[in-house]
Amino acid sequence: MKTLLEIFDDRPMENVLATDTFCPETTVFLCADAVAADKALHDSYRRYFLRRGLSTKVVFIKTDLMAVGPVINTLRRVTSEYEDCALDITGGSDAVLFACGLFCAEEPLPVFTFSRRSSRFYNIRNADFIEQQPDDLTYSVSDVFLMAGAEIQEGRDQADALLSHLDQFSGFYDICDDFRRGWTDAVSYFQQISAPDKYGNVTMEASGEWQVRGPQGHRLTANPALLTRLADLGFLLDLEMEEGRFVRFRFFDAAVRFWLRDVGSFLELYVWDVCRRSGLFGDLRVSTVVNWDGLPPRDAVTNEIDVMAVRGIKPLLLSCKACPVKTEAVNELAVLRDRFGGQMAAAAVITTYPCRAVTRRRAMELGMDIIDRTDLSEGRLLTRLKALSSVSQRR
Repeated sequence: MKTLLEIFDDRPMENVLATDTFCPETTVFLCADAVAADKALHDSYRRYFLRRGLSTKVVFIKTDLMAVGPVINTLRRVTSEYEDCALDITGGSDAVLFACGLFCAEEPLPVFTFSRRSSRFYNIRNADFIEQQPDDLTYSVSDVFLMAGAEIQEGRDQADALLSHLDQFSGFYDICDDFRRGWTDAVSYFQQISAPDKYGNVTMEASGEWQVRGPQGHRLTANPALLTRLADLGFLLDLEMEEGRFVRFRFFDAAVRFWLRDVGSFLELYVWDVCRRSGLFGDLRVSTVVNWDGLPPRDAVTNEIDVMAVRGIKPLLLSCKACPVKTEAVNELAVLRDRFGGQMAAAAVITTYPCRAVTRRRAMELGMDIIDRTDLSEGRLLTRLKALSSVSQRR
């Protein structure tokens, strides 16, 4: 095969898998008018393949994907203009696949497809090159976003900061779980006694009275047991406190300062660490900020994905909630999953609270999972993550 014929699909991974696997000289996308006119989209695919180290020429040819005649005529023209063509029928609508079937009835064109269940290509007809397909294709988190025309912006946590605290994330989670009923107030207390000065300067020093006024006007009180546990963990240095009077300490570093001033960081870090320790994932990121269209930050639409992992070519998107889960959170994650991975991807919301039946029902309707407090407390997080990331899972 020198020329790959692809039916352009709204799921980016299905558009790139065959090119990534077989490295044709040319990939021709049959697409609707709007896609054929979208030069920015074309550039994003060319940029993606170059990033993958492929010199494949990318061509977009417009046709009416909902009409049999135009699709057949386009296939006739393309197969006469391009050498050694093969057709990938992984993506596309029923209408265009029907037209492709009629065309293949008159032309002995090699045809193949990709199975999401077994994560491999299959020879439908005359595509003997399928037998030599590599079985080690992998994607990074960046690849998953780039194939959809998006880019990763600098996130909240840098690799060096994570590496400096690898042995502490499990202990951090245990502390936050033990003090979960007062954790939100504790975070507010840390925010109040470590606020930047009037010029916006930030230091690692924190000090304040035993009781301070919170952002909603209610009183926040220091928790000596929590402070002591965090100091024992190594997150707080030089802890001094006198009950009823004052608290003083230093954050270990800027990362710890951020984590203790953010309600949900402990769960994100714990989930990321469980994924890391499992060895299942080739790439893994926490607090990933995604620029949807690769535009300058000021003009960009962005989302943050709490934990993003890739096992082989299968993306796993995880939303971590240190609060009860609402259906809005499930809906938002479903949009991100469909945009960045489509039917190849899996997604779950992980929450430290029990999940309501109505929310779990909504997640099931969207082909998603919810891992709640019961799963966490009974040690089922890793088991659930393994099931989610399995290539044999069906949604």
